[in-house]
Amino acid sequence: MKQRLYKIGELAELSGVPTKTIRFYSDIGALPPTRVSAAGYRLYSDTDRGRLALIRTLRDIDIPLPRIIDLLHSRGSVTAALTLQLAAVEVELRTVRRQHALLKAALDKGEAAALAYLDQARTIAKLGALERQQFLSDHLERAFDGVPVDEAWKARFWQGAVLDLPEELTEAQLAAWLELAELVSDEDFLRRLNEMGRESWGAARAQDGAADRGGDSQRIYFEADEARRAGHTPHDARGEQLVDAYVRQQARVAGRLDDPGFPADLLATIERNTDPRAARYWELIAVLKGWPAESPIATGHNWLVEGLRWRVAHA
Repeated sequence: MKQRLYKIGELAELSGVPTKTIRFYSDIGALPPTRVSAAGYRLYSDTDRGRLALIRTLRDIDIPLPRIIDLLHSRGSVTAALTLQLAAVEVELRTVRRQHALLKAALDKGEAAALAYLDQARTIAKLGALERQQFLSDHLERAFDGVPVDEAWKARFWQGAVLDLPEELTEAQLAAWLELAELVSDEDFLRRLNEMGRESWGAARAQDGAADRGGDSQRIYFEADEARRAGHTPHDARGEQLVDAYVRQQARVAGRLDDPGFPADLLATIERNTDPRAARYWELIAVLKGWPAESPIATGHNWLVEGLRWRVAHA
């Protein structure tokens, strides 16, 4: 059967593609006409209509025209072309996510500070994983200045608080990174961390209790979190048992096992050395590393402190 042929205007009407675009595709070899009439009209078949639809699909995902021509003439691998385009789209997505996070963070700063924040945060947003780790370690190292911290404990802290950051960030992770970078650049926050570290580690060193600060505390925190999730309160029988274990562990570190005034002193020390910015730091790290929103160590510790506060109040 003789197939129907369409003039360029008819093909434009059927496809919704402008005449000048079809003519351009024909001129560059992407859509050569099936025939040219004696009068010089370009004539296109239904096969050409299908080819035009394919060109539109490939252009919609921004595949360059030279690559499309190669594909249509079987001079290239479809899989390779789509893989390259997917990589390009992923780069664009990361760029858009970065721009969105930057703009949102800048808007949160308000009219007066928005532009200055954008100028500072633009470079921070572009850092790679190793550069982000270096940025955090450079700033946090100042919080340890003069603190007699146990090196094994510090290595564990570094692993959780600084290392193993992801290379590619989602928009939520990028927003968390921008806030985290701003937080560790806060001189008052670093000074406060240093003060808390000096008091805490100074007392532990004085009693030779630094080596007891790791595993025992974490074990009690995990047990407390399990009790919390099981429905126990910090002042029922199981809660009192765990709070007692916590107080004794802390008293052993401080060298005050037989001191009846220790629970009150411990509570005062905890409240004096609690800063919501430190808790926010770990929340942001959790977002970056894909950890659960609630850390069992943090929730277990808070549960024990609630029990300690109840014990001191009812002593």
